[in-house]
Amino acid sequence: MLKKSKKKKIMVFFSSCKSVDFHYEFFKTHCKALVLSIHGKQSQARRKDCYNTFVNADKGALFCTDVAARGLDIPSVDWIVQYDPPTDMKEYIHRVGRTARGLNSSGNAVILLRPEEEEFIQYLKREKVYLDKYSFGDPPEDVQKMLEDLIKKDGTMKVLARKAYLSFLRCYNKHPLNKVFNIKKLDLKTAAKAFGFTEQPHVDFCILFNVNEKN
Repeated sequence: MLKKSKKKKIMVFFSSCKSVDFHYEFFKTHCKALVLSIHGKQSQARRKDCYNTFVNADKGALFCTDVAARGLDIPSVDWIVQYDPPTDMKEYIHRVGRTARGLNSSGNAVILLRPEEEEFIQYLKREKVYLDKYSFGDPPEDVQKMLEDLIKKDGTMKVLARKAYLSFLRCYNKHPLNKVFNIKKLDLKTAAKAFGFTEQPHVDFCILFNVNEKN
């Protein structure tokens, strides 16, 4: 999607700071994509610089957590991509509200859901939010192989990927709508593949889900 939208401004929302860092490093350094990143663990100076750069840009992608969902006035955002689900309906609306800002503006939004997560659509309908369904299919094999080869060879990226994967699991496990986003129904091996792992990293669930660690 980012490849097809090179000439547009896009905001991509992730569930954790570590996931933002991982995806930012992969796309910027290894895919040479025009991307920026912003999240709550960055210094205020860095967030401000990133914000100003994205506001003045006419194209590119901003990878972010929900720290960018409120209070930021960014004009001319063409697409909002919710890579990870919002924690509630209000957060969904705040995220989507980052597009179509300004007089006579229009924008688009997409949320990525697994088949077992589609019940979330019913919650959106209760808030009078109606979606069209599209199937993205599997990622291109060359991109997936590139990511997997990178994780095998690059120690730094492997560390970033593991931290991002574990943070994703923590956020998923703590999701308020656990009836829809249920960690017990999540295919952990497939989720790990999204972070470039051909073999699922060891997960100590007792530690993972009981330690109070901020993402």
